[in-house]
Amino acid sequence: MKFTASIRSATLTLGVAVALAGCHRTPTGQVVATVDGSEITRRDLITELKALGGRSDADLKAVQSGLVTTLVDRQVLIDEAKRQKLDKNPDFLAADKRQRDVLLAAMFAQSMAAHAKAPDSAAVQAFIASNPQMFGGRKILLTSQASAPAAGISPQAIAPLHGQQAVLDYLKAHHIQFNQRTATIDTLSLPKDLANKLLSLPAGEPLAIGNAGVIVFTTVLNTRDAPVPANQQAKVAESVMQRESIGKAMQDEVKQLRGSADIKYLPGFEPAKMPTG
Repeated sequence: MKFTASIRSATLTLGVAVALAGCHRTPTGQVVATVDGSEITRRDLITELKALGGRSDADLKAVQSGLVTTLVDRQVLIDEAKRQKLDKNPDFLAADKRQRDVLLAAMFAQSMAAHAKAPDSAAVQAFIASNPQMFGGRKILLTSQASAPAAGISPQAIAPLHGQQAVLDYLKAHHIQFNQRTATIDTLSLPKDLANKLLSLPAGEPLAIGNAGVIVFTTVLNTRDAPVPANQQAKVAESVMQRESIGKAMQDEVKQLRGSADIKYLPGFEPAKMPTG
């Protein structure tokens, strides 16, 4: 019994020594600072620099002292927050999960973008010719928008309505919550058919655009020309084509993954069906 106790005592003493040594490690190699044993690394600095818009080693060297100070200050706050068990707060856990999920989805999109092929010159010129609303015929639209949940909106009821105010009156009468705002729309970001629909609207008439369970009633208030200079059109077209290609690839990937996933909904939380007709 005495011998066992001695072993336990020696083990405890060794454990404490190791813990204390860890708390007082001297920064070396990739570790640029420590805070009560928590390491701040060069990768942490680079990640922080990228978040601030910097990219190169020269950028890092110019601001690294300030970045280290920022990260040290953040770490002492983090340690205190953990001492107060704020990292167990349900709101923190939910926000933390969302940030991780968004970051993973964004990194997946970036990995797909890295393998996207640039379109050839002939395809670029054909794209420019078939999408005048993005280039020579580009316009900037000032619009008034009212957005409302698609659920509960009858396409047959709103079809005969004329003017944005009539739509708002309908939503109010049916106790459908909506948000109003003034928004600028660049036809460079629109497919040709949607741009043509907006540009051909009679004065004061809204266009109902459905997306992700929401209908946006859009009325054009003002239009101005903003053509893309001829010497910039090919570069802009290539960027748009790659973005659209990546977007389509993502949609196809999501469709395939959803098809193979076992997805169940609590009643009332199913995706809203968009009005048709």
